Amino acid sequence: MIDIERVPQRSEVGNLEAEFSGVAEGLMRALTPFDVIDDTTLEREPLGRYAALFLPNVAAMSDEVAARLRDYVRRGGSSVAVLAGRQAELLHLVNFTGEMTRPIRKILPISNAQVTVSGIGPVKKVQTLVRGEQLHPVARADGRVEFVVPRVDEYEVVVLE
Repeated sequence: MIDIERVPQRSEVGNLEAEFSGVAEGLMRALTPFDVIDDTTLEREPLGRYAALFLPNVAAMSDEVAARLRDYVRRGGSSVAVLAGRQAELLHLVNFTGEMTRPIRKILPISNAQVTVSGIGPVKKVQTLVRGEQLHPVARADGRVEFVVPRVDEYEVVVLE
């Protein structure tokens, strides 16, 4: 069970540096390889080599890019998260089991992790980014929100909105 009593203050919409730094730090700590791609890559290059795409604070995108993202998901991309103009919290879950080599090997997957979060206000939607799963938050009378993360391999990001 993961019990989070205090969640940091929500970042302001448009704070790309803070969101990028948080995601990048979590991925690096988990020894998970990742790429930072620019607009040109998103518009023109094949996206199929990526297991997941995370687009923090995207205020607008072309119809062409939106169509490419829909196609990416239809072809098996696990998830696309676009957080723009919405208040969202990101919860980084890092699994440090296994052999401590680079990359970490023989990870012991974590199953059905019960997570309790407080201090973030009402939560209507919870989803994972790596596995692309919609989770089912339960609001408690004392303001806590509980949900179960079905599986964490090396790394998972949970988005609470």
